[in-house]
Amino acid sequence: MGVSRDKVTLETSFVNDLGADSLDTVELVMEFEDEFELTIPDEDAEKIQTVGDAIKYIEQKTSSKT
Repeated sequence: MGVSRDKVTLETSFVNDLGADSLDTVELVMEFEDEFELTIPDEDAEKIQTVGDAIKYIEQKTSSKT
């Protein structure tokens, strides 16, 4: 998304801070699914608004797989 890592925090919004549009957010969710071998339902994906939301969601889903 063209943003340096040092500018990204847990509170960073994909849309408001990183300029993601709806296609970007769909692609991000698909990347999360591929990278972490998850299926993220649309209703859950809509709740992932920030970097912290994504980390928390992925941690919860991957810890329940073990």
